[in-house]
Amino acid sequence: MSQKVVKKLWLTSFFAVALTLMFTSQSVFAEESNYKIEDGEVINIETGETYSNAVEVEGGEENKLSLQELKTHLEEQEKNPVNNQDLNRHNQIGNNNLASLIYIYNETSSSTNYYESGDDIRVSAAIDCSGSGQPCGITSTTGWSVSESFNVNVGIPEIRAGAGFSWQRTATNSYSYTAYVPIGETKALYFDPAYNITNGVLTAYLAGPGAPELDKYAVRALSPDINATGYPDGVYFLR
Repeated sequence: MSQKVVKKLWLTSFFAVALTLMFTSQSVFAEESNYKIEDGEVINIETGETYSNAVEVEGGEENKLSLQELKTHLEEQEKNPVNNQDLNRHNQIGNNNLASLIYIYNETSSSTNYYESGDDIRVSAAIDCSGSGQPCGITSTTGWSVSESFNVNVGIPEIRAGAGFSWQRTATNSYSYTAYVPIGETKALYFDPAYNITNGVLTAYLAGPGAPELDKYAVRALSPDINATGYPDGVYFLR
């Protein structure tokens, strides 16, 4: 066998091995989704729950979401943990008188159109469409609210004032959305609220800056994202 043939075979084997390793590494490191699209719905593989007929309400406008967009929304939402007041506390203040403390909040980042995991609000009764010859209409209720959320229980006024956006404590909904339950299924309408989020550091002093620091908190706080009419932005879907 000539040297040229041997060299050609060696290069072919090298590239074959390289491609195999590349695809293997991609499959190992790719994130596995808990959701799949099947029969015109998005399905949670772990729980079996199904999602469909989603629209995003933003600035008073309805934007219908495709199944792929709804699946992506659910995957992104799942990455964001629910606020917990004890989640990021650094130290214990001990027996200090909390009323005598001064708090300074320094924001490190903020963003809009943020969605929280497990924060869906049920906004209608369930409709059983098993005995109908056509899809059953279902309309969301009004009067429910979306409220602010903090992972700490001190320095709240300072956090509100130090956020890099106009803070909203609560937003009451006055908007109605109508969807249609498929024949043979039982569904209810849910709303996934959008938030503005601020991240930063809250520092506690006994007498203000210049005095020794008594405590530090890593802050993660949410404010309802509202539109010009005052009701909350977010995503409606059937589940």
